[in-house]
Amino acid sequence: MSSEQYDQRLFEQLLDDFRAGAMQADGASSESAAYAPVAAGEIDELPKAGSAEHDTCMRLGQEALSRGQVAQVILAGGAGTRFGGMVKGLIPVLDGYTFLDFKLESARTLGDRYGKPVSSALMTSAVTDELIAEHVGRLWSGHPVLRFRQQMLPRITPKGALYRDAEGKLSLAPSGHGDFYRALRDSGVGEKLFSSGVRQLFFSNVDNLGATVDSVVVGFHISKAQPMTVEATERTVPGHAPDPGGAPVRVDGRIVLREQVVAKQHDLISTNNFTFALEAILHKPIALPFRAVKKQLNGDEVLQFEAVSGEATALMDAAGHPVLPSAWVRVPRTGEHSRFRPVKTRDDLDRVVHALKPRLEALVASLRGRGVRPTEA
Repeated sequence: MSSEQYDQRLFEQLLDDFRAGAMQADGASSESAAYAPVAAGEIDELPKAGSAEHDTCMRLGQEALSRGQVAQVILAGGAGTRFGGMVKGLIPVLDGYTFLDFKLESARTLGDRYGKPVSSALMTSAVTDELIAEHVGRLWSGHPVLRFRQQMLPRITPKGALYRDAEGKLSLAPSGHGDFYRALRDSGVGEKLFSSGVRQLFFSNVDNLGATVDSVVVGFHISKAQPMTVEATERTVPGHAPDPGGAPVRVDGRIVLREQVVAKQHDLISTNNFTFALEAILHKPIALPFRAVKKQLNGDEVLQFEAVSGEATALMDAAGHPVLPSAWVRVPRTGEHSRFRPVKTRDDLDRVVHALKPRLEALVASLRGRGVRPTEA
């Protein structure tokens, strides 16, 4: 993609909305403070080992895995600006192996356990695709790893003018992970997965090493028989300030995800881990709202148009029905079974490696046992 290629019709509509005041910076809304919080007890907890519900969910998940019906989508379109601008998925985590290596190896070992591959579809961007393609070709050739790109949109100034780089070219940015629905469909990757037998699709950020394909989580999703299952967890780790991020809120009697909330008012946070019924997201338009997100670039304040995937939970069709009916599940935030270990800074990475050391060391041993050697150890 050249620096000038983007969906001009979409961008012009977003720009018109922004200039007309219909879209505020960072998607700020006067409604944010009034969103009705959802208490932890209002959301089903992921069944605990030893319970009958746990056994049922595990059985359903294991059956799906043994039939080759499960794949994962990994969000790998971002650059690690807090890590010196490296491609986030290719940042070394332990012994030279990267975020992406650990996510892919976890899926590979699970596939081996159940005798069917767990394919991985990587959503890259123009910022990351070339380097990720080289990495996958070098270390993961012959494995079921697919790629598809999210779209890019021009950045603008806070006053709504086009932002250009030092050479006068438009400065483009990834359009947010909400582009997943369109990109999966338009790229053909979604249909390719479906044709291969995949029916359940687990979605997570590349930098969340706690988010792995799990038989109980997949089985819980199947048991609820909804197109989408959203994982939430405690917003605050003891001894730390509340984390920013989206939350489940109650709107017209339904629990939906809102990205812009007043964090201190909401005890729960979205992990950005979702499980989808693949067929449900392949054959219907899922038109998400965009927000203008503030960023710093070359010392300038700029705005980027981005959509958030989880806000599909709030979409309604013309008949007033949910576009993507959703179930919710509360998952562990701490301990060895934590499913929310986001890494935004170097300090975060050190803490996560310490917390997940046994799991990561087992994956390192598996990688080495297969003769996979990172470029930099």
